[in-house]
Amino acid sequence: MPASAHRAKRPDGAARDALLAAAERLLADRRIADLTVGDVLAEAAVARGSFYFYFGSKYDLVVALAQEIMDEVEQASAPWLDRGELEPRAALRAAVRGALGAWRDHGAVLRAVAESWHASPELENVWGGFVERFVTRARSQIERERKSGAAPAGPDAGTLAASLIWMNERVFYLWATDAQPELRDPEVLVDTLTAIWLGAVYGG
Repeated sequence: MPASAHRAKRPDGAARDALLAAAERLLADRRIADLTVGDVLAEAAVARGSFYFYFGSKYDLVVALAQEIMDEVEQASAPWLDRGELEPRAALRAAVRGALGAWRDHGAVLRAVAESWHASPELENVWGGFVERFVTRARSQIERERKSGAAPAGPDAGTLAASLIWMNERVFYLWATDAQPELRDPEVLVDTLTAIWLGAVYGG
């Protein structure tokens, strides 16, 4: 069969986008364990072959979706991770607000992965890698702030970064699940996390 015929049978990128969007909608009311390839195909209205052209399993699909969202979270956190002329308080506030916005927009997926990362090696790798990526970047930023004199010396930068990032992960998760009454107001939450980071990194 000519190569052009093979190319014609390949699904276009729209099928992949439809599958990712369908998975995100379905995860709004079910756990990853309850998600099936058949459900995704029906929701996306694409052929089964399109799914397996892009993904080997439902876990591969969720991993791909989570990675795209995690890139958004990282980009939203850039005002502090790559702080330029913004003063620390404004940079931290913008980063916290941006990350919380990503959790607002994609909470279904982030909640599902946070709850089920132990269900498969793929999910464990992606969630662990996501958190470690943020810990590494936060540690580097703390070290830069200390070297420049913007932040005072303090606890080990890596330990401090890991503690703060895991705090954010749990707080954002609890906010997204509406499980803690004291964490429901997003503006109060942004103020509080900004104050904690400001005190921990800059001493006030």
